[in-house]
Amino acid sequence: TAVRYGRRVFANLRNAIVFVVAAHVPIVGLSVIPVLLGWPMLLMPVHILFLQLIIDPACSVVFEAQPLESDAMKTPPRRADQRLFDGVVLIRGLWQGIGLLALLLGVYAGTRYVASTEVDRDDLARTLTFVVLVLSNLALIQTNRSWGRSAGSGNPESNRQFAWIAMGTIMLLGSVVAVAEISRLFSFAQPSLLLLLAALGASTLAWLWFECVKWGLHQRLWRVG
Repeated sequence: TAVRYGRRVFANLRNAIVFVVAAHVPIVGLSVIPVLLGWPMLLMPVHILFLQLIIDPACSVVFEAQPLESDAMKTPPRRADQRLFDGVVLIRGLWQGIGLLALLLGVYAGTRYVASTEVDRDDLARTLTFVVLVLSNLALIQTNRSWGRSAGSGNPESNRQFAWIAMGTIMLLGSVVAVAEISRLFSFAQPSLLLLLAALGASTLAWLWFECVKWGLHQRLWRVG
């Protein structure tokens, strides 16, 4: 029992660290790259604070409640010198985060290109980019809950906790985008339904990328790590 709990804690902490690395790559990139390219500021302090309201509860609640992998007690003991944060964790997080960053930059540039001249292009592009970023963070949580089984599996308690966080996040995001008084604080513009559907599609692409990274690296790196 002690070994089983120890393996569960160690695995869940590593999954949480992968998520933290992946989630912060686009945050750092969206804060630095617009400055280097001469674009308007994309992420502001209020946006980063909103994102932290997702990241912190996810790490402390969702990952903590994850059950042990079904085959975890059949694998050999890990090396005594193995660390929580190592190359395996870094590679996973960077692959996920860099892919998401590239997608977000594409969303921002594409929105500015197709936006009507009657709308503030920068605010509209910031809005769509932030929507995709928030939804993709939820996809990151779901993917990294487990690296040995599908994202939808797990015990009912863990699934329920993630569902509450996801619903709360989507409700807050909807308020930020739809309520004009709040939207102005975030320097957002009201997107059309078509653009919101496009943002949902981009978030789905991000989730597919996370799953591809998950299953592409699992067989190669999990046993090594």
